[in-house]
Formats: sequence, C-alpha cells, structure tokens
Amino acid sequence: MPSARAAMPPTVGRCLRTGREALWQYLRTLPGATRRDAPGVTWVRTDVPVDLTNTMLVVDPAAVSPVDLDAAASFFGRDRPWRVLLPREVPDGIGRALVARGMRARVEEPGMLLEPLPSIRPARRLTIRELPPGRDVAAFAPVWCAAFGIPRWTIPLVLPSVPGDDPVWGARNRFLVGWADGSPVACATVTVTEGVAGIASVGTIPSARGRGYGTEITGAAVEAGRSMGADVAFLFASRMGQPVYERMGFRTVVSMPSWAAPVGPIRTLRYLLRLRRMSRRAARAVSG
Repeated sequence: MPSARAAMPPTVGRCLRTGREALWQYLRTLPGATRRDAPGVTWVRTDVPVDLTNTMLVVDPAAVSPVDLDAAASFFGRDRPWRVLLPREVPDGIGRALVARGMRARVEEPGMLLEPLPSIRPARRLTIRELPPGRDVAAFAPVWCAAFGIPRWTIPLVLPSVPGDDPVWGARNRFLVGWADGSPVACATVTVTEGVAGIASVGTIPSARGRGYGTEITGAAVEAGRSMGADVAFLFASRMGQPVYERMGFRTVVSMPSWAAPVGPIRTLRYLLRLRRMSRRAARAVSG
C-alpha cells in the first residue's frame, strides 16, 4: 500500500507534472512511443533501446507503491532497458522493491524552482532565436549533441524536428538557440503546462563555456515561458549547472534519483546495433 506521507506541495507537484510533459514532448515522436498514466505515476515506452527513452516517472510519491513497479516491468517488457525517476521522498518499500529487482541508483538530479519569475535583462552576448515548431533542427542539433555528448548520427531518429504544441496534454513547446560570432553555441527548450515553464536541454558547446552563455540562454528560456503564461520556472539541474541556476535565484525543492538495472556488455552492443539500424532508417526516410 502507498505510504501515508504528506502529499507533495502543490507548486512542486505541478512542476513535476510539467517535467513529465516536457519528457513526453521529446519522446512522443519516437518509433513506438506509448504513454500510460496512473495516479501519481506515468510510464513512457518507445522502441528506441535507451533507458532515457523508456521511463517510469513518479510525480506524487505518496501515491506510488511496489505494485507500480510490477506494472512497469510488464509495460516495458524484457527487450528494452528502462529506468525509474522518482522523488527521494518515496515510501520505504519502493527502495527495497527497486533493489530486489536488481536496479541501482545512478544520477540524482535536483529539481529547482524559480518563483516568482524575476525580470531578466538580457546580457546580449548572444543572439537568441526561437525555432518555429515543425521546422528542421539543423541549428539546434549540433549544439545539443556537443553540449551533452550525444552522437550526431542519432539525430534523424531522436530529434527529427522541433515538436509543435501538444493540445492533447496542454503543452506549449519552444526551442531556443543562442548564436555568437555567427555560430550556434548554446541551446535550451521550454515546455509550459499548468503555468510552469519546464526548462530543459540547457547546454553550451565545450569550446564556448565559461562566458556566461548558459546563464543567458536560461534567462531567455524563462522569458519565453513567461510569454506563454508561466508564473514559475522549473528544471532538473546537473552538477555543472546547479551553481549557475542558484546564482539566478533557483532553489532546490525536490531531489530526483534515477534507478536502472545494469546492462552487460553483450546487451549494450545489441542495443547499440539496433539503435544504429533505426537511425539509418530514419535518415533515409528524411532524405527520401
């Protein structure tokens, strides 16, 4: 049975729900994308053999139970890696159930809130452009790949175009690129639901770091969220990004460990080969 712990504070709850929608906006165009919702938890599955694209996301720790892990195992099946992303404040039985399934905690990302939204004066080191939904991501993809170490050959599969707004889930999406000296050097995305600007993919290419570009593109994302009606902003921070966001006024309101089962070298190779085949097919479909 779920724990009787206190429910997530309302603002944090809607931030986590926006984080869920931001994840879905990235994944909904992938092959086999399927979503299932239950009270306090969402499962998202794709045919792409990467655990980041196959996620059980807990948005209300008071509502989740080990039974939801059984549902997740059935939903994802045996032929794809998957992960669990959940607040630290889950019932004790969830942690034991995860360990019993052979899953291990990996990265723990702080969820950070900016409230109220300040008036951000752009530093104007960057020329920031908003990419229209549905358009080619030729300016965004190279920065995204360089900033996060993503192989560029995966782009036709994992990010073929800028996603448009999603009226089914009430999500509005914006992709931003920051240019300096005529070249794209920074990127960010914004998804707005429930009055929250869910900011993600904030990155700067390695050769342009340390110049304040990350702060400026984040500020632009906050302003884009405000223009779409958001009254707060929320993001999951990396260790590198957390001090930057703290200086901007973000504060940590939730900690989100990620759990996944270790994948051995043989299965890793099999997943990689499948991913390459899928990406080649996607590239041919785009070009042809």
